[in-house]
Amino acid sequence: MLTLAAILVHGNPPGVNASTDRLVSFYDGDRVRILISSVILGFAVLNLLWFAAAIGSTLRDAGQGIWARRRSPQAGHWALSSS
Repeated sequence: MLTLAAILVHGNPPGVNASTDRLVSFYDGDRVRILISSVILGFAVLNLLWFAAAIGSTLRDAGQGIWARRRSPQAGHWALSSS
């Protein structure tokens, strides 16, 4: 949701073949919108990291985390037999 909000706040930047004047006017004139969009996008990244950490913590608590699988005897046997 925050990523979508950041995209909506940022708006449409000029295309690849846009003139220099158009690029300068977009980035200079819409400066506040771009900064706000960047902050919102930063919060979206933090939310993604928090969500990934919460899922990892829940999986580890349930014994389904990647470290739990690596410590199991079957995983160790597989690692030794594949080399």
